[in-house]
Amino acid sequence: MALGPDKQLEMEQIIRMELNLELRLLEKQWEKYPAKIPYSIY
Repeated sequence: MALGPDKQLEMEQIIRMELNLELRLLEKQWEKYPAKIPYSIY
């Protein structure tokens, strides 16, 4: 099922927002436990 351009854009924005949230959570964890998170993430 093909989505219209507006719907596609909406989905991309939602995905981007979720990724940003996950990155922020990772950064907070990194500050707390810098040694536990492998550098390979970056």
